Amino acid sequence: MKKRFLAIAIALISLTACEDKWEYMEGREPATGGGETPIESTGSYQPLTPGSKWVYTGTENYIVTSLNEETSIGGKSFHAFNNSVSGNFYINVNNGQYTGNGMFDDDIQSLNPFSLIFLKDNQPVNHTWSSTIKLQPEGSPVELNAEYKFTIKEKGIDFKIDNKIYKNVIRVSMVLSLPGYGEISNGSYYYAKNIGFIYSDISANAEKHIVKLSSYEIK
Repeated sequence: MKKRFLAIAIALISLTACEDKWEYMEGREPATGGGETPIESTGSYQPLTPGSKWVYTGTENYIVTSLNEETSIGGKSFHAFNNSVSGNFYINVNNGQYTGNGMFDDDIQSLNPFSLIFLKDNQPVNHTWSSTIKLQPEGSPVELNAEYKFTIKEKGIDFKIDNKIYKNVIRVSMVLSLPGYGEISNGSYYYAKNIGFIYSDISANAEKHIVKLSSYEIK
């Protein structure tokens, strides 16, 4: 689930704000939203079985492979995946909550990868949560806080990609904003039960970016 264009959006704004080199500082703990009572997890929306593969096409073309590897990040166990273009990233699945590390903004975050909750399959439609990522120019006290806001828009839907219909799909909207600049990116991600990420339609810098699942093999 490579999202290079979001990094570019932040980088372009950063360069207009300061000539210094920008880098990610440690991300803040993800903030939970809503206040709703979680329902029982509806099943896996991200298989972890080693050897499973997902082929994506669209604005970007790449292959994701589930590795036979686990790593500890922040005291939690994360499963390793490989993106054929950007390298390894990691996912923790815990009671319906999916947290990614190294998934977002790979052009910038290699300086300091951060964890981000990207899906909650046990929450109702309209549940919202957000995470704030701190950015700071090197050698400067000035900081920017990039906020990712996610909302569950639809659950249990059928979603068609080309000639294939995926069942039990969750659609999650995303809005990325910066103070003083407002919303710089928005769109939706789609996840299918027992398959994983299948489609995204994101707008950034007046450009639309679409990535779709072309084929997959779950071991």
